[in-house]
Amino acid sequence: MLIIHHLGVSQSERVVWLMEKLGLPCEINWHRRGADGFAPASYLALHPAATAPVIQDGDRTLCESAAISSNICATNTQTAGFVQRRERGYARMLEQTLAASAYLAGPELTCADIMVMYGLTSPRIFGGRDDLPNVRSYVKRVSKRPAYIKAMQLAGPTAVPPEGT
Repeated sequence: MLIIHHLGVSQSERVVWLMEKLGLPCEINWHRRGADGFAPASYLALHPAATAPVIQDGDRTLCESAAISSNICATNTQTAGFVQRRERGYARMLEQTLAASAYLAGPELTCADIMVMYGLTSPRIFGGRDDLPNVRSYVKRVSKRPAYIKAMQLAGPTAVPPEGT
């Protein structure tokens, strides 16, 4: 059974909500914040950065709500329609937005663009879809920006960690 390590007042409520929406069983293991507002030692033992959520699914431990949600939807066959509908809607929204604008929030690059790029580039690495012409042009456009190029050199999928790390 999937165990949600729920840190009170955190994004782990997203995973609880998803499980309820899909009618999937789970166990919620509460971790209460201390008087200082920080995660307790029990949570730090799961995730040293103390970000929430963290789940355990069998022998796998996952963190980050987007990755967890994707994993839950991909591994539960009754959610296939939900996932496909969500992905089609997201793709349609991106195509429409990028047909009318160079970037997601208008004519200039914003944090929204920085947040979405990983989701648009990493699926391609793993054989994801590449059939959206406006999104494809957008990714090419953003990929040519100097700060993006430098960031990918430092930490991208083909970057090599420095010696000793």
